[in-house]
Amino acid sequence: MRSVSEIITCRKEIVNKRRPQYRQDLQHLRMDIELSCEDKSIKTNMLIRRNINDLNNFTVALKLLTPNELGRATALLRFQGPHGGQSEILSISDLHNDYHIHYYSELDYLRKRKLPSVDNRRKANYDCIEGAIISFLDACNIADPNGIFDEERDRMKQITLFDEL
Repeated sequence: MRSVSEIITCRKEIVNKRRPQYRQDLQHLRMDIELSCEDKSIKTNMLIRRNINDLNNFTVALKLLTPNELGRATALLRFQGPHGGQSEILSISDLHNDYHIHYYSELDYLRKRKLPSVDNRRKANYDCIEGAIISFLDACNIADPNGIFDEERDRMKQITLFDEL
């Protein structure tokens, strides 16, 4: 089996010809996107989930699907928006109150953890869902041959041009 970092960075391609529709999943809108890996033994998908009441509360995730050595689907990487802290004090020092990334580590994999350990998170370099999606595609080496995320790329170019003025 490949390492977690190899699975995250191996070349993948979005299979969908058209952009999938969001579907309601409890208090979230959810979109699942099928990915094809160069290594056909690796089964992954991309998940986008947004809270209906707070659109900045989102997740863009790479899920390792079953069958795998963990015995369950596992989010290896999650790019997230602010969604409230795990602590009682709503402080920006708690990364859950800011844009952040959760990484599933090799140690998490060896110990077959369901979720990544608390130490495996850091502040993000994006500040909106469009930025999270584009950064995520790059981090996970995902090609988008049918332009599923052209709209997000265009918005990010507009934001960049506006910032340069």
